[in-house]
Amino acid sequence: MNKEKISKRIQDALKYDFVSVNESKNPIAKNLELLSYRQKLEVLSQYSIFPKNIISMLVSATYALSYFSWKNVVEELTQNISEEMGLGEGQIAKFQLPHYTILRKVFMECFELDINLAYPNASTLLFIENVKEVFNHSDPEFVCGGVYALESSAIPELSMVKKMALFTLQDVQKKAPELMIDFFDWHVNAIEIAHRDRLLDMVGRHIQKKKGWLAFENGFREVMTIMDAWWTQLAMEVIHTKDSTQGILIDSSF
Repeated sequence: MNKEKISKRIQDALKYDFVSVNESKNPIAKNLELLSYRQKLEVLSQYSIFPKNIISMLVSATYALSYFSWKNVVEELTQNISEEMGLGEGQIAKFQLPHYTILRKVFMECFELDINLAYPNASTLLFIENVKEVFNHSDPEFVCGGVYALESSAIPELSMVKKMALFTLQDVQKKAPELMIDFFDWHVNAIEIAHRDRLLDMVGRHIQKKKGWLAFENGFREVMTIMDAWWTQLAMEVIHTKDSTQGILIDSSF
């Protein structure tokens, strides 16, 4: 087994094995028309907590991998973190702001929604905690597979979230602002592809044997299973979202 074969196995898995990044199976994406405007905003708010925490997730993985002296992967993750902070070069630096800050501006312009005020519900907190737990694993191959799950799933996930945002805009009869389209398309068509491919290239400098690639795939599948659980539980929690003149509130009784 080599990185080309593992890449093919993982791309197939993303298409067929996990509901979170499958638009026709994701429990929220396939039922958007059944959600109220406020419930859609709650989905977008909870999702936004993920990119708000992506840097801390990557830092956790960097700490683990630096301990095992996986220098090439650590350098890639350090570059990835820098780009998330808006410090990349060339096309990556189209906006000289942290990527989360751009997303915050996007949702404020679209929905007058300040995602920075969003409070994580139970499923979102568990998702973040469980992903970081994977990144504390004692097997560097497993950790790398977990990081690769985040990077490779970002492309279909962001495509899906873009469609959710566009669908939500229809409720208020607004057109998507240029900043929103640029943000999602720029990530889906350039940044996340670069993150995914660079990471696999660097991992391939450390993993040489089939056993290592199998551990890598196990780490990937562990994080994707965690992601599936998040989206599934989030769909159930959104039912308990309450409207408020002050914004989005979560019914704590669920």
